[in-house]
Amino acid sequence: HPLTPGISYRHGGDEFVLRCQNMSQSHVREIIQVILRRFSLPWVTQDGEASCSASLGVAHFPSDSNNAEELLHMADTAMYHSKRLGKGLCCKYNKGDIIPCDSD
Repeated sequence: HPLTPGISYRHGGDEFVLRCQNMSQSHVREIIQVILRRFSLPWVTQDGEASCSASLGVAHFPSDSNNAEELLHMADTAMYHSKRLGKGLCCKYNKGDIIPCDSD
C-alpha cells in the first residue's frame, strides 16, 4: 500500500509489526487511521461478511528507545493497553507513559 512504505511482518499469533522509517508524526497518524478505519469495516467473502478488530501500539525511535527489542516491548505493552480500553483503538509510548494515539 503506498501509504505504508514500511516493512511489515508477522510477530506471532495475531500480532503484526509495521516498521516505519523516516516518517513524520502526521504520516504515522495517517497510517494508524487507515488501519483502524479498514478494520472497522466488515470483510466481505463469498460466504458472507466477517468482522475483525485491530488494537494498535506505537513506540518511537529514538525518543522511546534506540534498542529494537525494547521498542517492540514498548509497542506490545501499548497495544495491550489499547485492548484493555476497547476494540479499534491505538495507544503509544510517550516519555514513559502510555497514552491514546490521538492525544498529541
